[in-house]
Amino acid sequence: MGAVLAVSSRSVSRVRRALRNVLVTSAVAAVTLAGVAGPASARPKPGPGGAVDQLQISQRPLVDAATRIRAVVDEERSNFAGIELVGSTELRLYWKGTPPPAVAKVVGQLRPRVPIKVLPAAYALRELKAEATRLVASGTGVVLAAPLTDGSGLQVRVTAQARMADPRTLTAMPTKVEVGDAPTATGRWADTSPFWGGSTIERQVSPTTIGRCTSGFAGQRNGQKVLITAAHCGPTGAVWRTPSGTYFPPIGVGTANHRVADLEALFIPVGDHRGRIYDGGVDPTGQGIGEFSKAVAGWGPPEVGQYVCQSGSYSGVRCSLRITLKWVSYSLNGVIVTNGVEAQRDDRANAVGKGDSGGPVFRLSSDPNRVIALGVQSAADGSKPATCTGIATECYWRLYFADMTQIVGRTGFTITVG
Repeated sequence: MGAVLAVSSRSVSRVRRALRNVLVTSAVAAVTLAGVAGPASARPKPGPGGAVDQLQISQRPLVDAATRIRAVVDEERSNFAGIELVGSTELRLYWKGTPPPAVAKVVGQLRPRVPIKVLPAAYALRELKAEATRLVASGTGVVLAAPLTDGSGLQVRVTAQARMADPRTLTAMPTKVEVGDAPTATGRWADTSPFWGGSTIERQVSPTTIGRCTSGFAGQRNGQKVLITAAHCGPTGAVWRTPSGTYFPPIGVGTANHRVADLEALFIPVGDHRGRIYDGGVDPTGQGIGEFSKAVAGWGPPEVGQYVCQSGSYSGVRCSLRITLKWVSYSLNGVIVTNGVEAQRDDRANAVGKGDSGGPVFRLSSDPNRVIALGVQSAADGSKPATCTGIATECYWRLYFADMTQIVGRTGFTITVG
């Protein structure tokens, strides 16, 4: 897909990096970004502020309860099926059979403070995940498959042009079938070292082509300081920089040295970084006008029904995104992504735009000036167009992001807190 630019700058406290940081998102119709770098400016980066999502605040007791429950659940070996947050009123735990004593004990401890229902499931999550991945890899025309949160079966997507058998004949599990597009890949513009997440980054794809994406979060891997972005943004060995802006020249960011395609994770070693992300709007001049920043407090698992935000360098921060599916498997640029999370704006306002790929997906912590990392923007549903925000020109109300839980668990990546 073509390159998309995202804007992010930290205008209050450090150099306004808005022209140098790029966020890239992938979704059922997302566009990958590549970046061009510019030199650091002498302007301060943006200070605290930005999104405060009341939906997330009202859900905090349920999110905290879900975290407690997950701490005693072994998703890979147990009969756990799913957790669903119903607005801010109820937590639903789905289990095939009877939950073990350790889980029942935690649920009992939480119930005096949080409404919790334990409901039966037909299948365990581990069974549904394996079948979803098999279907997408089968070459039968299934472009996306995900476990239903209640453990009753699978959500399956096929394209309108697909010549294939009914998916219900391809698996013994119950399926809900929809017709739609396959997921496709989707900066703040003058970031400087120490680098933040949510900024525009770019690489030279060819002598005449530049690819741009958004940086996700700062962290450590194998003893190196790194920025994470989406794997579809580029290969290992690609040299990343910040874009040339109206006022600021490009500067070098780093050379990607590790890529895990099925997790949508690309790691770029950098000289220095901080545990912060860009928030607020997008200023492509790199001056950081209308942009803010937030510190990163840690990472956590996303939950179905949870409201989250994403901060892309083309769309700016977008909140009130409700998670609808987890463990989504989909094919992106020929690679099967296995840790996808689907989220959408129920009012069909913009959730993500081309150029947001790779950017941070997060929830607010108890301090609204700090965030909990949930994932990295991956793709968008191209059949769900929306009116754009920021400087994006192609936008969608449904997106897909890569679950940070799996990235941390499989790659040794640790989040840098600020």
